[in-house]
Amino acid sequence: MARTLGGIPALLLAALTACGGASGASNGGGGGGSGMSATIEGQAFSADQFSRATVSAALPGNYILVGSRLATGTTAQAITLILYNISATGTYPLGVNSTNVGGTGSVTEGSTIWLTPLNGAAGTVAVTALTSTGIAGTFSFTAADPLNASSTRAVTSGSFNLAITGTPGTVLPNHGSSMSATIGGAAWNGATIVVVSKSGGTYAFNGSSVGSYSLTFFLSSITGPGTYALSNTGPIETLQAALGIQGWSSQLGAPSGSVVVSSVSNDRIQGTFVATLSSANAGSPLAIASGTFSVGL
Repeated sequence: MARTLGGIPALLLAALTACGGASGASNGGGGGGSGMSATIEGQAFSADQFSRATVSAALPGNYILVGSRLATGTTAQAITLILYNISATGTYPLGVNSTNVGGTGSVTEGSTIWLTPLNGAAGTVAVTALTSTGIAGTFSFTAADPLNASSTRAVTSGSFNLAITGTPGTVLPNHGSSMSATIGGAAWNGATIVVVSKSGGTYAFNGSSVGSYSLTFFLSSITGPGTYALSNTGPIETLQAALGIQGWSSQLGAPSGSVVVSSVSNDRIQGTFVATLSSANAGSPLAIASGTFSVGL
């Protein structure tokens, strides 16, 4: 099964603990070890007290990147990126859970912390260099105070080039998922992806984002790659969507759409999907286009 939730608090605590207990910028890294810099709410940020990338073999592919400085007097300011299931260079979303490939971003000023919400669209990180000893890249994100959603911190023009402390290990084949689509004409990215069940050729999995849609797949009789039409007769293939109290399902009315499974193994199922779902609340149908999924099992 894919990794369960709960990685965020532990990793974030580790990052903040490390930030408070070390000083001196690290050297080395993805291509020179220049540390971390960004613009926070239009103000330049450059880590001058502490910058580090840490990783544990117990959580392969999970990196904690921290940069901090003294903003005013004795008040510390820090940027933390927590990345999950990263095994290669590429561009990944920020504002996703530990079930996914991507991560979260945060800004800390004194005792206040702003976090990227799990909406799948809070920002991006581009890892441009990754070795066993260093990581480099760029980032941008918008984070919010969990206790006051109207208080935000916009981070732009971020960059990092850090030496890695620890042993990266190898990301397991069933770790790290992704799901995206155009729903109702707007881009959507699943922030938390979980496998509900896997038995024989039957798969059930869900992708959801805070404040946005949730998509649930119930696929039966998946024998291998191929096109599986959404159907309410055997074999039953179902796609459901929810947004607040609104619901849509391919089981209502005449099913319209299909799931194309491009690959399936004991570790992962991948493919694309498109559908027009009927409303469970007498509302308008919901159009889903350009859907993709890669789900660790």
